[in-house]
Amino acid sequence: MKKAEIIILLIAGIFLLYTGYRFMNLPLQSPPSLWRIILIMLVGAGGLLALCDALYKIINIKKPQINTRLQSKRLFG
Repeated sequence: MKKAEIIILLIAGIFLLYTGYRFMNLPLQSPPSLWRIILIMLVGAGGLLALCDALYKIINIKKPQINTRLQSKRLFG
């Protein structure tokens, strides 16, 4: 389940960043409209968030979870 979730996040992040890039390269009107600027920012932020979330999950899978001292006392008495 974790690997599938990471793959989905990576694909979504790359797709959103590419979509934001395509929005930026559309021909500009003389003053760019506010909705377009907001849309580019939201799509780009969503893509970065998805990629960062996938990276965070990849790092947490490879790093074993370390029990704190309190949790160790509960486990071993």
